Amino acid sequence: MIVIIIINSSTIITISCILLYLSTIITISCILIYLSTIITISCILIYLSTIITISCILIYLSTIIIISCILIYLSTIITISCILTYLSTIITINCILIYLSTIITINCILLYLSTIITISCILIYLSTIIAIS
Repeated sequence: MIVIIIINSSTIITISCILLYLSTIITISCILIYLSTIITISCILIYLSTIITISCILIYLSTIIIISCILIYLSTIITISCILTYLSTIITINCILIYLSTIITINCILLYLSTIITISCILIYLSTIIAIS
């Protein structure tokens, strides 16, 4: 009977050791699964954060590009407007100069005709005086 108790006791100790070993393996496995889950969730969060950050940067750059395009468009319109105003001013000045030139030309023609008429009148007067004398 004593031998059986020793064997039973040894078997119990062996089974206990095996169970302790298995329990340790299961605990370590659970800890590793937990850590793996935390690392996976962290990686997913880092990935999502990266995507969100890149999206924000792209939205910011897109906004800057849109504002730049609007400013270039407005600048072009202002430049064209300035050029048209300048050309309009030049055309207006040219029209005024043409008008003044026309008036001066007409005045010169009238002065010339007036001179011819005056000379004709003087010649008629002189010829009348000569004819009377």
